[in-house]
Amino acid sequence: MKKTSLLAFVLLLLLSFMFAGCSFSTAKFVDLETSTAIDEDYMPISPTSTFTTTTPIIYLTGSIEGATIDSIVQVDWYYVEGDSEEYIADSLLTIDEINMYFYFSLSKPTNDWPTGEYEIRIYLDLDLMETVTFTIE
Repeated sequence: MKKTSLLAFVLLLLLSFMFAGCSFSTAKFVDLETSTAIDEDYMPISPTSTFTTTTPIIYLTGSIEGATIDSIVQVDWYYVEGDSEEYIADSLLTIDEINMYFYFSLSKPTNDWPTGEYEIRIYLDLDLMETVTFTIE
């Protein structure tokens, strides 16, 4: 009986060490949208996933629920055409509320947007959580 208890204790101890370095976040992104404008509450005006080459600015809006204070949201913008992808820019946001709205934006390049497909990759503390796509026509 003592061997069984000792074995169970050792197994429990090993499992607790294994999971000590793991973080189990329940945070999630909600209502992710792209648009050409936002209102004063960071809500998208006329959400769309298709833009023109002369669109002055593209917004990504949404909210995060169940976040940990001081977590970092990072968005990376990419132009993806065929099998290749081109990094454009990134932005960071430090979480200061458990549930909060946010927006990120990217301005038009000097020579207009190249036509094609784009991705916005959304990370929470370096873990890829979501990908939003849009098209420039």
